[in-house]
Order: sequence, then structure tokens, then C-alpha cells
Amino acid sequence: MASATDLPLDYRPYRTINLCGNKLVGVGAILRIGDVQPLLVGRGADSHPQVWLYARRSPTESWIPVVSSNMPAPYYTLEKHPLTVVKDAARPRTVVIAGSVIIVNAQYNQEEDGVDISAIDLRPLGLNIYGDDHIGLLFAGNLFVGNTMNSVGTAFAASA
Repeated sequence: MASATDLPLDYRPYRTINLCGNKLVGVGAILRIGDVQPLLVGRGADSHPQVWLYARRSPTESWIPVVSSNMPAPYYTLEKHPLTVVKDAARPRTVVIAGSVIIVNAQYNQEEDGVDISAIDLRPLGLNIYGDDHIGLLFAGNLFVGNTMNSVGTAFAASA
């Protein structure tokens, strides 16, 4: 589980993250539900972003890793669709998909030495968090677009 004190050993955060039209600079956590970070996007050994995703099958169950450093968990499926991680050969982009749903689309941004997360849809994981560069980020019933967050502990947080 990705809690504030239990991050993956190979997780190396980006300084700048563009998330669905919002700019995050020096942010400790992108998203937090209670004490868990359900999404981590960090630097990989090559220029492709590394993605970690955590989910739970019900609100009373423990969080489990469903993608760890771009490797989908073989035991986790979403509505009969396994999670698939695609590393784009043409550009440094990592896409996590389940069937036809894009869960995360993250691309390395060479100009800012950061990452652009242009689309996210965590609803198939049981979290009402989704958005893209055109509509912004919908989180906890609120729409966020065009915001800049600098040096904050957590950009978007909700209780568990």
C-alpha cells in the first residue's frame, strides 16, 4: 500500500506533474484517500513514466497493488478485463488500460523534465476520480482545472 511512510523503493517522483489541466510542482502526493495514495507516477529507468495503482474491491477491504512499476497484478481484473500496461515505442508514454477504458495516460514531458497525465479514469477501480486535459479533473465531486499547486504535501485529498 502506498501510504506516506510506505512508498515503493523504486519510486522516484517527478518535480512537475501536469494532471488534467492542473500543474503540480513539488507536490508530495498527487492523490490521497485517507492515508493511501492510490496513484503514483514516477521516473522509470528509461524515459517512460512508471505507474503504481492501488485499489480495493470494497470500502471495507484493504488496499492492494493492481499495477506496480508498470507491471499489472495478474490476479486483478476489472469487469472481466485484465489491466494492461502499454509503453508506447514511438514516444515516452505509459498507458494503463482495462478493456477499452484508459485508466491512466502518462507521458514524459522533456521540456519541464516532468510528466503529463492527460487522462485518468479511476472509476473502474471504485474511485470517483476522472478527467482529461479538456474537462479538467473531477475529484470528490469537484471540478479542478487551470490550477497550480506548488510545494504542498498533497494536491487532492479525501477521507477514506
